[in-house]
Amino acid sequence: HFKGRASSCSMKPNRPYCLVTAGTDDSKLLLHSGPPFQKVAVQDGIPHETAHTKGAVQCVRYSHSGSLVASVGTDRTLCLYDGKTLELLSKSETIHAATIYSVAWSNDDSHLLTASGDGTCKLWKIVDTNKVETSKMWNVAEHQAKGAFTKVPVGGSQVGCGFLQGDKPVSVSLNGQLSILGDTIKTITGHNAPIADCVVDRANSVFYTADTDGIMCKWDLKSVQPIRRLELNNNDDLMYVV
Repeated sequence: HFKGRASSCSMKPNRPYCLVTAGTDDSKLLLHSGPPFQKVAVQDGIPHETAHTKGAVQCVRYSHSGSLVASVGTDRTLCLYDGKTLELLSKSETIHAATIYSVAWSNDDSHLLTASGDGTCKLWKIVDTNKVETSKMWNVAEHQAKGAFTKVPVGGSQVGCGFLQGDKPVSVSLNGQLSILGDTIKTITGHNAPIADCVVDRANSVFYTADTDGIMCKWDLKSVQPIRRLELNNNDDLMYVV
């Protein structure tokens, strides 16, 4: 890759083994065979290295069966490839309103989940073995902001995603909060820095913690589960820091 910078890597889970790497600066996807792994040269446009047109290829993931590869990037595009040859099978453009930072396969490879800087996550159904169609969308940032906004809050950008127990979609926001995505969105919060103080309110069965980043959280005293982060007077960016 240009300047040797790669943003993501995924390995085919079965034989013949392959590695796919995603470029940070050159917008390319490179196929490597092995081990020992060596770059596969392009012949007649295969492997298809240039499906993404600009910016970084933010994430690349092999399906669990190894038959398909999915990639997403700064160009807001989702691409599907053949898992053995990296032949481009389909290209879905402008599927989000901002950079797509992450993509994940469901356990049975029937769906893909994408997470974007526009504050949303989308579930995609694989049809005709190599194409996708929208199945569901969650506006996670709007849920965290408790209402609509004119500009996506910085902390509401969705920068990672995956599936719990194979089929339960989950995403992570830039502010470190996890969101379980279903019929409703459940936000799991907490601290990303050392906790410096704790105060217990036994009358209301809650306690409060504060960390060295200035973030305070409210917890249930009996279950010891986080309830929410305490918002400042002005928390439009959803970062919660003082």
